[in-house]
Amino acid sequence: MGRLDEKSMADLMRLGLTGNRAAYEDFFRQLAPSLEGMVAAIAPSLSPHDRQDVAQEVMLAIHRKRHTWQQTRPILPWVYAITRYRLIDRLRQLQRQRARVDDGFDMENMTGGTPADKLIFRYELERALKALSGKTATVLFAMGIEGKDVKQTSRDHGMTENAVRLHFHRGLKKLRLLFGNAE
Repeated sequence: MGRLDEKSMADLMRLGLTGNRAAYEDFFRQLAPSLEGMVAAIAPSLSPHDRQDVAQEVMLAIHRKRHTWQQTRPILPWVYAITRYRLIDRLRQLQRQRARVDDGFDMENMTGGTPADKLIFRYELERALKALSGKTATVLFAMGIEGKDVKQTSRDHGMTENAVRLHFHRGLKKLRLLFGNAE
């Protein structure tokens, strides 16, 4: 990963903005290796896959927002700002994915350790979900089995996020009762 040169990068983007396709492609060709390095330096805990994703998102954002770059100003701080914002977006997304609603419903403790125990638990869970109302069962399946978050479940099933949360909590309460784990 070489160090990016402000003047040459700005010149390439200016030419690209005038329609010079080769210069525009060269801008991204030179930028790509540096983006992953920037992301790794800012967030070293990200996986290589996530670093590549962020780098791709940054390049896409630069392409979409190229008209917002003020040509009289340096380009690299503009690129760094976009990189920082895309990285923050990715870290928030990962945090939301990792966040789990903890209502005392611990799947791991309930399933036991053997594959047979897990199979039996899954069967019992599916049977219990059928005993719940449609939306509640749908929400619990989406969030508990498929691992979707509130926002995704809301979009997928045409419900408000508050309704999803409500059905999720009610469903967990009913499952606790069905499994004899009431508090």
